[in-house]
Amino acid sequence: MSLLSKNRSVRNRIFLAFLSITLLSSFCYMYYGYVVNSNSLVNGLDKRLLVATVTIDQLLPPDFIDRCMGDGPPLTDKEKDSVMRSILQLRDNSEMAILYAMTEDTKTGQIIMPIATDEAKPENGKSPKDGVGVVYHDPWPGIVETLQDGKTRFDEGEDDYGNTRSAYLRRYTRLGRPYVLGADINITDVRSVKLTAFSTFFLIAVLTLVSAAVAGWYLSKRISRPIQRLSHYTNEWSRSGFSPDMRIPEDMLPTDEHCHDENALLAADIDSMRDALSAHLSRLQAVMEQKERVEGELRIAGSIQQSYLPQHFGNNPAVDGFATLIPAKNVGGDLFDYKELDDTHVFFALGDVTGKGVPAALFMTVVLALLRAGVRQMDSLKEIMDWTNACIEENNPDCTFVTLFIGVLDTQTGRLLYCNGGHNPPILQHADGSADYIPNADNPIVGIMPDISYNLHEMRLEPGERLIVYSDGVTEAMNIRNECYGDESFLQAVTKIPLDASARRVAESIVEEVRHFAGQCDQSDDITILVLNRKP
Repeated sequence: MSLLSKNRSVRNRIFLAFLSITLLSSFCYMYYGYVVNSNSLVNGLDKRLLVATVTIDQLLPPDFIDRCMGDGPPLTDKEKDSVMRSILQLRDNSEMAILYAMTEDTKTGQIIMPIATDEAKPENGKSPKDGVGVVYHDPWPGIVETLQDGKTRFDEGEDDYGNTRSAYLRRYTRLGRPYVLGADINITDVRSVKLTAFSTFFLIAVLTLVSAAVAGWYLSKRISRPIQRLSHYTNEWSRSGFSPDMRIPEDMLPTDEHCHDENALLAADIDSMRDALSAHLSRLQAVMEQKERVEGELRIAGSIQQSYLPQHFGNNPAVDGFATLIPAKNVGGDLFDYKELDDTHVFFALGDVTGKGVPAALFMTVVLALLRAGVRQMDSLKEIMDWTNACIEENNPDCTFVTLFIGVLDTQTGRLLYCNGGHNPPILQHADGSADYIPNADNPIVGIMPDISYNLHEMRLEPGERLIVYSDGVTEAMNIRNECYGDESFLQAVTKIPLDASARRVAESIVEEVRHFAGQCDQSDDITILVLNRKP
């Protein structure tokens, strides 16, 4: 009795799943069929409406609307009668409810209907000419909008003429006067057809659902018992920790190699999967151990890389300096350096190696070593940059390059000599709080072309001014909408930083602003910022 109860439970679950899928499919079929049918009807109506509006324009004499509005000889009753009879004939032939043309009297602001078939109905005792030059006291909003913006519109609504669908099309007279051509069609019968279509698709969906329910109940009885046994086996196997010694009962496996019983074949596949999974778990364990070792080594490499960068910015009383490097991965390709050459001169550098990760980090170490060797041996920034470029280019088969900004600041006079090798232009924040980018030098990137002679530039960092050098990880940060932070946003953020903020606080504020912009997005590139405040 207990086994029978289990069978019934499994069968019911299979049946309900099958029934739910069929119900969803039936609903989608009914909805899709109804929508396609309805859209087809509406599209057909819209084509008829558009043809009717275009035909109105073809039936109107070229100067009819201008003359109706007082620009030209007045229309005679005979002309009005002739034109309106053509339009009324078009209305009857196209089975439209109303045809009309509308324009605006710029002097009075009134909407005038040069053509209005509802004002020329013979059954109301009116002659056709009565439908010419009628004042439209309460114009439909869609008509006014089309008159203003020229967009062709299709609209539905209910008024004194019943449920209608309308089309509005704007044209211009020879004198440049805009006017709207309109056509209304009664859609009461169309809604009846839509209801009939809905009933038909609904009936088909119900019949399909009932047939599927019967078939599902029968099939669930056929497949429930062997599936239940397989489920019981897999549960026990899972509880055993996927033990390789736990095998499927022999009576569930295929009796010979020509067996076509899907349940028996499934049991054989699960038995084969047991062996494959045991081997995979062993390999996965080895891979996880190796991955943990690699991640540990990368963390150590990142710590070593950070320790290789300057940790202190000296004790020069005339300048407050700070730099930070936040790699996108465990290790990064950005670099910065800072060194006091003597009591009044400091050297600084910031660079961005192409790429990210371990290759960029190794290249960054080479660049930093070359810079430090150049600072010790050479007196000119130009010589340092030329020599560094030559050393990198000489042994660079992968064409890896670095953008580099180096400079020397005289902390006593504020004289700043710098050389920019294809790097982002730094920001200079003035003592009044305004900020702008230093004009970019026409120097190429470092490490690609041999025999390059880099240009040296000079400026002055006045007391109270601030220099911010950064990598493109700041300006090219992306948010979830794939928007770039950008140069202008960065410049505006700098102007909001208090003038008395320390160099450390400036760098931290910029990092906070970039992270706030990026939101939940992963950091796309290394972020490096170097700030020099010349104290007042």
